[in-house]
Amino acid sequence: AVLSVYTTGKPHHLSTYLYTLAGKFSAFYVNTSSLLEEKDAPLRKFRLTLVATTALRLKKGFELLGIEMPESM
Repeated sequence: AVLSVYTTGKPHHLSTYLYTLAGKFSAFYVNTSSLLEEKDAPLRKFRLTLVATTALRLKKGFELLGIEMPESM
C-alpha cells in the first residue's frame, strides 16, 4: 500500500488498505476471542504474534496518514 501511495500519489490507497486490514483483523478476533485460553502453545504464540504484527502495521499506517492511534478501543 505504501509503495502504491508513493508511485501513484494517491494516499487513499493506504486508507483503503488500513480499513481492509482492520476489518479482517476484527473478523479474526471475533472468531478467536479466547486467544489467551488456547491450549495449543504454538498456535497461541502464532495468533499473539499475528495480533502484535497487525497492531504495528495499523499504527505505522496511521502515523503515515498523520492520525493518532488510540491505545485501546
